[in-house]
Amino acid sequence: MTEYTTGVELDPMRRIRIALIAAVAALTATVVGSVGAGTASAQEIEAGIQCGGKVLPNAEDAEYPYHYEFKCNRDLRAFSIVSNREVDATISEPIGVGLDGEPAIGEDFFCLSSIPGWGFSCYGRRGTAKLTAGNTMKAGLSTFEPICDANDQPQFWIVPVYEYTEENTTVTPPTTTKWQIAAEPVALGNKEIRCKVLNPKVKAKQACDKAKRLAPGTKAKTMAQAKCRRAQAAVKASR
Repeated sequence: MTEYTTGVELDPMRRIRIALIAAVAALTATVVGSVGAGTASAQEIEAGIQCGGKVLPNAEDAEYPYHYEFKCNRDLRAFSIVSNREVDATISEPIGVGLDGEPAIGEDFFCLSSIPGWGFSCYGRRGTAKLTAGNTMKAGLSTFEPICDANDQPQFWIVPVYEYTEENTTVTPPTTTKWQIAAEPVALGNKEIRCKVLNPKVKAKQACDKAKRLAPGTKAKTMAQAKCRRAQAAVKASR
């Protein structure tokens, strides 16, 4: 998803809002044309959708060091993953996983995004594939910068698109219309990827610069040098 600016750096929360709006717009564009025009049933919309998931580190995967996973209580035709970290790459053809832990038949998706970008959108291939309610979508991604090189904790959201039907019993014979809607963003759990130190490079530079300025042989110098080393170790740990 492309971010447009007028030469002014956007604050992180505004970037997130733009990315979320773009995600919904992209998903709406994906499903437009596959459903008829009309007004959605308020009762059905209120029923909504419930999704849950998380983002995990995966040290064993050098190409995609972070994995996201989620599932919902309704079938999904499309979804977006949005983050306050720029995504550098993601698995472009994820497949839903069934309750037996095996790839589910007919649940393959195709993902698109700008690289780097604040997220990506995925839709069921051939316009018929879906993530069945209760099945889990699992896939990997990487970030453009080290995930802790920021002033706030990493966050990821899913914007799900689900399908429901509306029955019109005022006509003979009754008609049924299928609808698809992009739901509100759902935050994915970030407990496993929370940073112990945010912006470690900046903090390490500040600590080491301070150590250089102090007079040698003093207690303050020794303490500052120790702080510098700890800060440098935090930088290595964040990579």
